[in-house]
Amino acid sequence: TSCAGCHDSLIWYDTSVVGTAMVSLIITVFNESATIVQLLESIATQAQLPDEVVIVDAASTDGTVGMVTMFCQKHPELSIRVFGKPGNRSVGRNLAIRHASHDIIAATDAGCILDAHWLEELMKPFRLPEVDFVGGWYQPIAQTRWQQSLATVLHFTPPDTSRKSFLPSTRSMAFRKSLWKKIGGFDERLSHNEDTPFSLQMVRQAKKYVIVPTAIVRWRLVSGYRQLYRMMYRYSEGDGFARLFFLH
Repeated sequence: TSCAGCHDSLIWYDTSVVGTAMVSLIITVFNESATIVQLLESIATQAQLPDEVVIVDAASTDGTVGMVTMFCQKHPELSIRVFGKPGNRSVGRNLAIRHASHDIIAATDAGCILDAHWLEELMKPFRLPEVDFVGGWYQPIAQTRWQQSLATVLHFTPPDTSRKSFLPSTRSMAFRKSLWKKIGGFDERLSHNEDTPFSLQMVRQAKKYVIVPTAIVRWRLVSGYRQLYRMMYRYSEGDGFARLFFLH
């Protein structure tokens, strides 16, 4: 996705400074029993563990919350808090951020798997106090020939950090809570593709916006024509409700 007027970007390579900032990882879930354990396992094996994980469940009926509870019992090293709130992802994310204990918020989505150094890489730019928005990257999990073809069509290539047009997804991003407050949070009227207008506002209002293509999450692609149609329809509908009419 492209955007106009984005700030200059940078990659933070200096690993000699030890960061002290604490981070809350937020996730929204709804009927994710097929994928939630893989996501939680990828969190538990991070090189840098989040200081807390805040999960908001939108009234799942498939046992998702019970699976999270069982995982918590097996992994006491993780501080996981679960809240229930019916509603769309914007409602869930705003609630998770309000309950987060720390100023820096990292976000990913259910259905993703985090690379072992994802959070570590995502946090490096925050060693600079002026950095308040960081965009990571995501790569497709393409297990079938259909998914491999779809990944090619959708052009999943790492962002060019010299450009100003890369717009991060909530699959892989981090920001300061103060910036989230400044833009008024996620627009709770939007149920589909809500992270596009959110990211546009964050990029425009950020003191310093940083792209870190080495902060990678793996994302499951849809597995058939019907799912692809529904996904693209939701994206288009979300853009329409948000009045985002640029081509992308």
